[in-house]
Amino acid sequence: MHLLQLQDNDQFSLVEFVGNSIPPYAILSHTWGSKDDEVSFQDIKNNVGKKKVGYQKIRFCGRQAKDDDLAFIWVDTCCIDKTSSAELSEAINSMFQWYQNAKICYAYLSDVSNEISGDESQSVHKQKPALQQSKWFTRGWTLQELLAPASVEFFSKDWERLGNKQCLKQTIHEITKVPLEVLEGDPVSMYSVEERFSWASNRQTTRVEDESYCLLGIFDIHMPLIYGEGKEKALKRLQKEVKESQGEIAATLSRNIKANNPARDASLSKILRWLAAPDPSVNYQKALKQRQQDTGLWFLESEPYTNWKVGAASSIWLYGIPGCGKTILSSTVLQDILQHCDMKLGQVAAYFYFDFNDVQKQHADPMLRSLVCQLLQQSVEIFTGLDTLSSHDDGRRQPSLDSLLDATRQMMQKASQVYILLDALDECAQRAELMEVLRTMAGWQLENVHMIMTSRKERDIENSLERIVDPQNSICLQSEIVDKDIQQYVRERLSSDNALNKWGKDTALQHEIETALMKGSKGMFRWVVCQLDTLGKCRNRAMLRKSLASLPPTLDKTYDRILCAIAEDDFDYAIRILQWLAFSDRPLSVEEVAEVIAIDGTRDPAFDRDEVLEDPSEALDICSSLISISGAGDDGGKQVAVLAHYSVKEYLVSDRIRNGQAARYWMQDTACHSMIARACVGYLIQFQQAEPIEGDMLTRFKLAQYSARFWASHARWSKVRKSEIGQVVMDLLSMENAAYLNWIRLYDPDQPWAEPYLKKSLRDIAAPLYYTAYLGLETVVEMLLDKDVEVNAQ
Repeated sequence: MHLLQLQDNDQFSLVEFVGNSIPPYAILSHTWGSKDDEVSFQDIKNNVGKKKVGYQKIRFCGRQAKDDDLAFIWVDTCCIDKTSSAELSEAINSMFQWYQNAKICYAYLSDVSNEISGDESQSVHKQKPALQQSKWFTRGWTLQELLAPASVEFFSKDWERLGNKQCLKQTIHEITKVPLEVLEGDPVSMYSVEERFSWASNRQTTRVEDESYCLLGIFDIHMPLIYGEGKEKALKRLQKEVKESQGEIAATLSRNIKANNPARDASLSKILRWLAAPDPSVNYQKALKQRQQDTGLWFLESEPYTNWKVGAASSIWLYGIPGCGKTILSSTVLQDILQHCDMKLGQVAAYFYFDFNDVQKQHADPMLRSLVCQLLQQSVEIFTGLDTLSSHDDGRRQPSLDSLLDATRQMMQKASQVYILLDALDECAQRAELMEVLRTMAGWQLENVHMIMTSRKERDIENSLERIVDPQNSICLQSEIVDKDIQQYVRERLSSDNALNKWGKDTALQHEIETALMKGSKGMFRWVVCQLDTLGKCRNRAMLRKSLASLPPTLDKTYDRILCAIAEDDFDYAIRILQWLAFSDRPLSVEEVAEVIAIDGTRDPAFDRDEVLEDPSEALDICSSLISISGAGDDGGKQVAVLAHYSVKEYLVSDRIRNGQAARYWMQDTACHSMIARACVGYLIQFQQAEPIEGDMLTRFKLAQYSARFWASHARWSKVRKSEIGQVVMDLLSMENAAYLNWIRLYDPDQPWAEPYLKKSLRDIAAPLYYTAYLGLETVVEMLLDKDVEVNAQ
């Protein structure tokens, strides 16, 4: 890597660094002028080019870096020897990392003036039109230059500071459609291929191949540059690398690269924001990571599946007992479907995972929203019916179920072949409505629609699907069918799991483990997973053989054993973790779970900072095998803690647990919601600061946003009564209590889409009666009225 070092005489010298010896440096982001205007590598090397227009940018960058106590800068025009194809290729493949490693990035907007001074918030507002017109936001390369650095400072054409990425984030979000969370520092790897590509959809590059090359860092891939290969070949190579390196199918990339069509892209972005569909790719990726290589091939190679995929339109229903691996198999199927549709014009795929861990993925409405969004992103044209609906009342009116169904039907009719996968129908909270939706879709009798569904064999699902699915396509995942997959899973865990590979070194012992688990599994992946977790804790062969000799016969007995093995000192922590994960309104991050442990709503104060887990991942140790962490990995994504399987919650709330040894872990839904509501309110009451809150508050208090947003929802579910949590809620709902103001600062029920605004004052918010009535808290409204609150308050 070449860097420019500023000399005392305002001159620059090129210095080459190799390996880890690179010193701290600033980096410049800008749009290029003409080739003759920019200073080249050779110009700097030969000490010429100072009269070129582009030299002013280098001089400014150097002076600004000096003010920031940095001795080195990097500027793309002159720090890459473009006469060397090898160096150019290496630089482009490394550029995202170079911007990411920079101490600070100076973004020079050569077409924006800064004629505004005074209050920064007013300045940002007034600068917005000029920023929206800047060509810097239209170029392909500047996307990674915006996303990669932690710190980006924007400067006008007169070298005056406009603001940084944080203070301008709302404006940048509106211009680029890049999520605010990314601008705040979330890794881009947390977002799907399709979403990342959409950020670049309106951007241009001078050379057509660069439309793909400028995305290498955003997808964290490397590939050789072949200028002259053309746009489509570059794209195909990009797709191949994305699929191989990230395991994510880029099926819609080619269909999303269009001759610049700003009107379509703007309309699509508007509709996607309006529909606000949950993202099923999270479930897909999680299941794909859990899948062992070469499992599920028996189904992909079966005659029913082959006929379903390439033959006339039909539906398949895969059903089986709890824990038999339906979701893992569905991820295998989906991967094959996406590959089948990849680059085949007119063939599209959409999918949805119903999820007991996520309230947003438990109903037919969000399923249809998700399918519509996926189909829209794979379509050349925008469905006019949705475009019209989203424009009505400026998007304030949401579409009805019938409107979503109509949009789905019309978009399906436009494709040559449509493949739909729906996983875990039994985890839908309103199954009657879902079954009616599926019957409606089947009633369309579209000859191009192939649908595959998975679930347990529940009576209502079976009765509904027998009218939709031919008997030969209703496939039971029986023990003898999935045994080979289970055997493959056991062998892989024994060889690759750090806790288990000590047993895998002895072939005879490995065979002993494998035989015992295969005998007891009865087709249940979930049962095998739990037993392997237990065997991994055995310290010697005696303990191992004792465990093998006493394997619990059922999943219920397995959960009983796991719960009873939790240390007595951890009981209070374990019950809190399990209650929150079973009944939370959205998945919780491991950092949030670490704070959940420290809340006891029956005491004052409810939250004890000293009880927070020092290592959040220890929640996994406390509730071994009952919870799992997803989203973790080398990509730096957020870690989310969830119950490991639907059967865990099902057992915790069942009557079966009440008759076993782990009866004290039995959970009743209204009581759990009451506990969580009390805990959320108790957590919020600690915020007694009336003056504006510092921005790092959300970083320090992980559970603040969840508590603010969802305490009322849990209170409704708990059927809150005066004698229970009503008084705790009343403690929060007082205009004299700063915690009330801070609740609305964190989450305004009137603007549920808005980011927390920590500078609100009491003048900006309504009285407690307004919000409690709006949120449907009838008992609390009654309690407020008993206190003679002002019912005519605005």
